[in-house]
Amino acid sequence: MQFEGNSVVAWPADDVGEELRLLAAATGGTVVLFGWSGDTLQCRLRHDPPPQPLVVPQFDRGAVLPGTEAPLHVLLAWLAPDVLERRVAGLQRAPHSLSNRALLALRLTRVRETGRDVVAGGVRGEVTSIAVPVRDRHGEVTAALAVIAPSVYLEDLDLTTIATDLGRIAAQVPAGADTLPSPV
Repeated sequence: MQFEGNSVVAWPADDVGEELRLLAAATGGTVVLFGWSGDTLQCRLRHDPPPQPLVVPQFDRGAVLPGTEAPLHVLLAWLAPDVLERRVAGLQRAPHSLSNRALLALRLTRVRETGRDVVAGGVRGEVTSIAVPVRDRHGEVTAALAVIAPSVYLEDLDLTTIATDLGRIAAQVPAGADTLPSPV
């Protein structure tokens, strides 16, 4: 069970839940599922590594905080141009990659080509997040599954393996897990 807002969500299935637990433990990162509720970003599910949750930046009323850029790029990459403009315009305190339209276009093109995003930051370009799309049965991107972690946990790990594991798990996300009602 995961706690989100004022609701408790039973997700995912036992096998997928075990895979998320193992991925969080192996990377030391928090596995999250981000999606849209209208034009508002929402953290729908979160799985923290043992023994206790990390302090992980979250979306805060439309503000994109450090560490959450990868899932946001994955969510934006497949949007129609008018929807993309509307959703980017609705974000507050957006990182430079969103305010510079040419840079954003390049980033989103790369995400569409690779099918994932890896965001690096910090002084040495350490990895801060890895995200992959979650698609519905029609192939539409409805959410982003990501590992968000302090860079010290991910810099020495095989990023391709982590991204592949995320993609495999994203393909198993139960129908409806990406369309949960907004917590009130």
